[in-house]
Amino acid sequence: MRETQESKSSFLIKNLLRGFALLGLFLLVFLAAKYWGTEYINWLKPVMDSPMLVLSIYALSELLFGIITPELFMVWGLEHLKVSDHVYVWFVAMLAGMSYMAGLFNFWLGGKLAKQPRLARIITTRLVRQMGQLNRYGGFLLIVAALTPVPFAAICLLVGLSGYRLKSFILFTLFRFLRYALYGYAVWKTHSIDLDAIFDIL
Repeated sequence: MRETQESKSSFLIKNLLRGFALLGLFLLVFLAAKYWGTEYINWLKPVMDSPMLVLSIYALSELLFGIITPELFMVWGLEHLKVSDHVYVWFVAMLAGMSYMAGLFNFWLGGKLAKQPRLARIITTRLVRQMGQLNRYGGFLLIVAALTPVPFAAICLLVGLSGYRLKSFILFTLFRFLRYALYGYAVWKTHSIDLDAIFDIL
């Protein structure tokens, strides 16, 4: 039992560190873009000028295993929509809620696909690594996926496919909101950095 707990802790810590490393890299790129400008992505302006389109892309990304990092959309809210600090809190909460609902949808979809053995086999074969993690860590994997870069939507799908209890799923995946709060704060603090003032001092 103790060995299992240590294994779970090591798995969580390893993925948390991976998440923080990726976040740090993202924030460095964000700072560089702030300092040197973003003219090279002007071709994306028609997309960025449409909040409904951007949020639709985000929703689709969260449904399809998080193919675009949510921090990019947080930056879009600050840089392009120019939301105030107060509105930004609600904006991040909205992004978290959309991600949570995408996870819930994938959980429901997994439950439906469980009744189709052929489709269930195809999914578990394609997600063999995540399925192995689910078999090893059980519901604890939901917490790890909610907090770290482990693909949240994919885990929700597999958990639904495995017949996991809805009540436990809803409880464990609430950690998704904690992840967005921490990452949203990090993005906001980075956005507040005045690089010109720092370079003037240097």
